[in-house]
Amino acid sequence: MQYEERALATFPVMGIAVRTTNRQGQSAADIGALWKRFFEEQLAALIPGKLSPDLYCVYTDYESAADGWYTTLLGCRVYSLDKMPGGFTGFTVPAARYYVFRPVGPLPEAVQQTWLHIWQANFNRRFSADFDVYSVTPGTAQTEVRTYLSIL
Repeated sequence: MQYEERALATFPVMGIAVRTTNRQGQSAADIGALWKRFFEEQLAALIPGKLSPDLYCVYTDYESAADGWYTTLLGCRVYSLDKMPGGFTGFTVPAARYYVFRPVGPLPEAVQQTWLHIWQANFNRRFSADFDVYSVTPGTAQTEVRTYLSIL
């Protein structure tokens, strides 16, 4: 699977979060429920100061490697975390170097396959914050996904 390397500056993301683990398929259920709630409650419309309509799914607060607990935050990149509505949470993605993957194929399977590859590969990971960015092309149903893996 091909990827490119990119350095990014710090930026804030606001949304809703869940604490989960990859053990016994728990993350698939928890993250699936997070997405369902986000869309059913139309939470993107409630996030103030969005930079774009892109959705960010951030993975952070890693307890350990592949089987440890971690936090997943689903939301939008924002100008600031100062005016956070009740029930929302925020996280500032740290400045870091990232490997950027471009999942190809039907969603969510393409993203799941990318993460499966990442978990099985021997990347020199930072385990600080990783994230997926979902960009929808206006006027179409086409979504471009980029997966960012923080590296040392």
